[in-house]
Amino acid sequence: LEPQYNPFYIFPEGNTVILIGQMIPRGTLRGIEDGTNMNAYSNFGYTWLDNQFVAQSVYDLVRFIEDAGWEACPVFPNPLSTTGMGVPVAEGRPAPNVTPDFDYAAVVCGLGEIGLNREILTPLFGHRQRFQMVITDAELESDPICSASLCDQCGACVHACPLKAISLDH
Repeated sequence: LEPQYNPFYIFPEGNTVILIGQMIPRGTLRGIEDGTNMNAYSNFGYTWLDNQFVAQSVYDLVRFIEDAGWEACPVFPNPLSTTGMGVPVAEGRPAPNVTPDFDYAAVVCGLGEIGLNREILTPLFGHRQRFQMVITDAELESDPICSASLCDQCGACVHACPLKAISLDH
């Protein structure tokens, strides 16, 4: 990974990346599909889910790891527009802000695969989840890469997307 996207540039002594995910409830999409309530998804599928619910799980895990004597660094999935803001603090270091590639992390953490829609697909929740990261110096056994084939590149998502936000042309 390029330094600008590599989580270990945030915490060079780290040994392990842990990805915490929580599902986006199916019901949050009902109002969007019916055109009756956009706020449920905005809050429970995005803003509150990331900023409160997943963040609380990450915070609790960081506290647990630190209470066990290790160091742990929480990482929020900041937008890519915040990457490379400023100048490096030392030669050979990336510019702030290092913005880990959460899609890549989800794949190497064994959670799923990147589908044709360029979203992480997991066996349990498809594309409906939000992720945050913990980097720790604790050496933990890694999970195997997801062996399930979740996307056969059939293009059904392209044809089903009402906003035409997915293209077969990458």
